[in-house]
Amino acid sequence: MTASVYADIILPLPIDRRLTYLVPDELSEAVSSGKRAIVPVGRNKLYSGLIAEVHHRPPGFGEVKPIRAVDRKRTRLNSSHITISYA
Repeated sequence: MTASVYADIILPLPIDRRLTYLVPDELSEAVSSGKRAIVPVGRNKLYSGLIAEVHHRPPGFGEVKPIRAVDRKRTRLNSSHITISYA
């Protein structure tokens, strides 16, 4: 059994933290920092966000929703861009 993979996503919402999502097995090869991901927020809204970090640390609370899709066409951002976008 392999450890679950999670991704912290920066969303264009008025919140001061990243949200953590589960990376489904079928997207594990496509997910990396700097790429855009489509994720569910709330009951029925989808947002495009920036993958800030990929890791194996489960969040300590709440339900972890899966990433729905990864934009494979766009160029990924580097760590400097991610730091600026979250500052």
